[in-house]
Amino acid sequence: LARLIDYLAPPWWSEHIAFTRAGDIDIGHLTPLPPTRAAVDALAANVATVRRSIRAPLILENTASTFALPGEMDEASFIRAVSDATDCGLLLDVTNLHVNACNFRFDAHAALDQLPLERVVQLHFTGGHRRIDLEIDSHSHPTPEPVWTLMADVCRRAPVRAAILERDQHLPPIANLMAEVRRAQTLLTRGAM
Repeated sequence: LARLIDYLAPPWWSEHIAFTRAGDIDIGHLTPLPPTRAAVDALAANVATVRRSIRAPLILENTASTFALPGEMDEASFIRAVSDATDCGLLLDVTNLHVNACNFRFDAHAALDQLPLERVVQLHFTGGHRRIDLEIDSHSHPTPEPVWTLMADVCRRAPVRAAILERDQHLPPIANLMAEVRRAQTLLTRGAM
C-alpha cells in the first residue's frame, strides 16, 4: 500500500474508523470501534505506525453501524477525539452520519456542532435502503433528501475539498448519476463562497 500511494502521489488517502479483524478472525465487514479512550489510543498508535511508511496525508472516515457498542462517548465526540489524537483530516460520510442518526435516534445536524468540521477534507454521499427497522448504507439508491440537506449544512460550515458519490448496486443510467454529481458540485461551490 505504501508503494502504491507513493507511486500515485495522491493529495490524501483514506481509511475507515473501524476494524475488520479480531485476532485471527476476519470479520469480513467494517465494524465500528467501541467509543472509548482505549480505542482512540489504539487508533492513534496505528496511525503513527502508518505515517512512518506513508507520507501522503491520511484522512479518516466515519462508518455506519447497525448496532451500538458501549463506550464513554457519543459518535461525534468519539470522532473528534480520534481526529485530535491522530491529527488526521476527516472524510465525512454524510450518508453514514444520517444512517446512524436514524438508527440510534440522534439529530445529525446537532451532531455537526460536535464534529471537527474544521478537519473535513472530503465527503461521501449515496442512498441506502431500509430493512425492518434499520437504515442500511448499501450504496444502492439515489441520495435521499435528508442527506442532501445534511451535505448542504456541512458545505456551508466546513472546508470541503472533494465529494464522492458512492454507488455499488442498482446502477441507474449515467445521466441520473451525473445529476447527483452536479448537485453535489453546486453545494461545494456555494459552500466555498
